[in-house]
Amino acid sequence: MDYYDLLGVDRAATQEDIKKAYRRKAMEHHPDRGGDEKSFKELQEAYETLSDEGKKRNYDTYGSAGGPGQNGRSFDFNDFFAGFGMNSPFGGGPRKGQDVNLRVDVTLAEVIAGATKKVRYRRRVKCGGCGGAGGKKVEKCQGCGGSGHVVEVINHFFGHMRRQTVCRQCSGRGSTVSDRCTDCMGQGTSEREESVDVRFPKGVMSGHTLVMQGYGHMAADIAMPGDLNIIVNEVEDPSFRREGLNLVHNHSVNIPDAVLGCTITVEAPTGTFRMTVPPGCEPGKVLSVRGKGVPAHGSDVCGDLLVRVNVQVPKVLTEEQRAVFESLKNIL
Repeated sequence: MDYYDLLGVDRAATQEDIKKAYRRKAMEHHPDRGGDEKSFKELQEAYETLSDEGKKRNYDTYGSAGGPGQNGRSFDFNDFFAGFGMNSPFGGGPRKGQDVNLRVDVTLAEVIAGATKKVRYRRRVKCGGCGGAGGKKVEKCQGCGGSGHVVEVINHFFGHMRRQTVCRQCSGRGSTVSDRCTDCMGQGTSEREESVDVRFPKGVMSGHTLVMQGYGHMAADIAMPGDLNIIVNEVEDPSFRREGLNLVHNHSVNIPDAVLGCTITVEAPTGTFRMTVPPGCEPGKVLSVRGKGVPAHGSDVCGDLLVRVNVQVPKVLTEEQRAVFESLKNIL
């Protein structure tokens, strides 16, 4: 899948060319306008990559938005060998600390308008008492000579095979601590509550992950922290619901208003709208306001506001009301 071909532009296209091409293609392939959902998602992926100069540069150079490798991840030989239950012959452990995954609730109004929310979470940071060393007396590991790895020789029917494994004495750190820090008990890290402002863009969908690089766990022997992965959880709205990009609302009118027609006011997350219910309105009739639904993430495309008219039928009648309806039977 070539992102340039998807958008119908060449590699010399400007950002304005890319944006115009995406708008045109998005209108053509949007699911709410009869397009294919898979094709629309591919268009979004292409636009998100090519509209970001850093991701575009990586894509032009390596073929992915994230740089060398596949699916935006750099290829790690350690991961490759670990997948077969083997230690990498090239040595080395994880290149960064562990990620923190956090699910955050957002309202429908926040999805439509975008929002910045202060998020609190807990992560491991380097111990302030020992600076991440784990203790006061830190010495080079005698088992690995400070490398963090040892070479093992394995005998099997093919002959001898040498492999490099993590040193058990120092757990790959290359050093041992004899006078452990009492704050972190020699681990070099401690848990701390953090807060960070997270920007939720317009049109973000439930399940979408926002990545904040370097806001994850720290490790004593790794310089680069992990990432904070914000998983979006859209909270159900009591009055409006989403159908793709469309915003759907049920509005009730009484029988006289349905018969004679009336004007209703709808307080939607996208604004306040006065809508005309035509005379003789049947239950389930849908009134619409174009372009006042949910925006698509990363584009100017927007769904519609759909108001479904429900006709209220009284279940209990007074004698006077019953007489009115009886008289109507003779007239209609």
